Amino acid sequence: MKLYRAADFTRYYRRPATRVLTPAERRRRVAAVVALAERWLDRRLRSVLDLGCGLGLWGRQIRELRPSASYLGFEPSPAAPESRRSRFEIRRGGAATIAALPPRRRFDLVLCVDVLHYLPAAEVDAALAALVPRARGLFVGEVLTSAEEIEGDTRGFFRRTPAWWRERFARQGLVGVGLHAYLPAESAQLAAALETLGAPRRPRRMPSA
Repeated sequence: MKLYRAADFTRYYRRPATRVLTPAERRRRVAAVVALAERWLDRRLRSVLDLGCGLGLWGRQIRELRPSASYLGFEPSPAAPESRRSRFEIRRGGAATIAALPPRRRFDLVLCVDVLHYLPAAEVDAALAALVPRARGLFVGEVLTSAEEIEGDTRGFFRRTPAWWRERFARQGLVGVGLHAYLPAESAQLAAALETLGAPRRPRRMPSA
């Protein structure tokens, strides 16, 4: 995975003039993702896994919204701070580290935000193969494509088409529900036809007013 130096973290995450998102923008994004995850879990969020977590900014915001939720982030960059505080961890590692977790360990929400579009195709596949089986409720794979005008850090950015990404996600059985969020195949069977962005699911009995 792409490695950041301390200066990169300062430039893209800390310095107001050059950071990619303001704290308010990030709060809104995190709040939307938490709400969406809880919609499909049908309960409050309890556990989060985050690959390429950087400084753990998503984790800190999630903990503000859901203090009882556990957060486990992995970041390969040596410049990122590690933390082993109770229920909030940032460890050094990448997709291979996640693949080595106990097979039955799963998470309500799995995040991979602003990471995948910096990876070669084989590493994209490895990351998805490690992450998707860990998702009990929702997988968020935020990527930018050749259809967008990219600002910020473009070093090592792979310009791939939206169709390329849809095919990669479909290989893993993921079904889109908007906002870069996807349901694993087992959860997608619970969705009504127009709740997803993918192919219609199997008919199921749904409550009506």
